[in-house]
Amino acid sequence: MLYAFITLIALSLFLLLFSFLKETKIQSVEKQLEHLSLTVLQDQYQTTKRLDLLEEALLSDEDPDTATHSAHANALPPNQQHLHKEDVKRLLSVQGVNRHE
Repeated sequence: MLYAFITLIALSLFLLLFSFLKETKIQSVEKQLEHLSLTVLQDQYQTTKRLDLLEEALLSDEDPDTATHSAHANALPPNQQHLHKEDVKRLLSVQGVNRHE
């Protein structure tokens, strides 16, 4: 009887310690949320940077071909480096940006 009592106490202590060390569902959801928020912030930063480059290309008086090869154009992905000025104007007009702002 004594051995059964000692075994049950040891087992209960082990399970109690295990429950504190085990990662809960809430902790995993918190990690996923943190990762998601960092990803959203990175995407927002990249989008803002690309929008600034598009506005600069629109407002500059340079030729669109030379504007896309400027130092800032390297930040855009290759598929977005050859935007024509009309495309940039259309993108900015959709967002409500005035050329003279």
